[in-house]
Amino acid sequence: MMFDSIDQTDFSPLNGKQIIIWPDNNEAGKQYAEKIANKLSNLKCSILNIPEGKKSGWSALDAIAEEIDINRLLISANPVVKENISAFSVKQYLNDKSPIPKDIISPRILIPGGLLVFGGTPKVGKTDFLISWLANMSAGVPFFDMVPVKPLKIFYLQTDVGYHYMRERLQQLKIDSKLLDLVANNFAITSDTNLLLDESKVYNTVKQFFNPAEVDVIVIDSLRNVFNYRNENDNNVMYSFLQEKVEKLRSTINPSAGVILTHNVNKKLPKENPFQSLSGASSLRNVYTSGMLMLKPIEEENIRQLMFESKNGQSLPTKFISKVNGSWYSQVCGI
Repeated sequence: MMFDSIDQTDFSPLNGKQIIIWPDNNEAGKQYAEKIANKLSNLKCSILNIPEGKKSGWSALDAIAEEIDINRLLISANPVVKENISAFSVKQYLNDKSPIPKDIISPRILIPGGLLVFGGTPKVGKTDFLISWLANMSAGVPFFDMVPVKPLKIFYLQTDVGYHYMRERLQQLKIDSKLLDLVANNFAITSDTNLLLDESKVYNTVKQFFNPAEVDVIVIDSLRNVFNYRNENDNNVMYSFLQEKVEKLRSTINPSAGVILTHNVNKKLPKENPFQSLSGASSLRNVYTSGMLMLKPIEEENIRQLMFESKNGQSLPTKFISKVNGSWYSQVCGI
């Protein structure tokens, strides 16, 4: 591609993609990469950092010949700071007939590159429910009307349950024997992890189980246990955590993966909108694409209430569920 051909090039097939530009290792190559990045300013775009000491024109073929870890090299790419905000003419919106990206979990529960915050009161059973839900998603099986696009590859980073107690919970799950291989191979869970979302350590751990680029869902359970900032109720602090930790982790593993983040809610719920009970709610709700709440309407009973909020379409209706003999069931409830 020549310098003067950039404006004539149709970049529309790149819409919705994460772009990393590998420049020629010289000044002209760097300038050309910046011109392309400027043209692609409406997309997520990064320019690769060529390692120091490499020859002029050093390329991907050279990197392969030198047996360099390409994935690690790509992680080093610097995001391009946009000089303008993303905007399109109404003509563009009306004329773009390309398919809407498929939900990772429909209907709009989790979308590509999306963030689902799953909140609940302490000890309501979020982790038990989450394990059952994720097991079904990894097998490609619907769960309470939440439908995975395919058997999902899921990396579940949890900080509460040790190895022996996690295997006890998993062995108690009622999993169809025909689906067991899918769950066993598509679902990886950390064991009582004590780390603060170190993206390099998490990336290396993910590589033990999956090609990171194929991970569909990254689960962080819970926000409070990995939150190493001052005050989760400070909007600016919460924004910083989400951008510097959660988003960086996603970008390192797979920018198109969906993230599920669990969090506690206050027992006293605002009547007008229970989702405001999430700590740091205003900043969380500004950036998440969907929300779920798990509540216990009557403390003495074994019934949980599931509530949904979607920023990109119709939300699922509220559901009432209960766990009996290791399995979750729908309940008809007039609460």
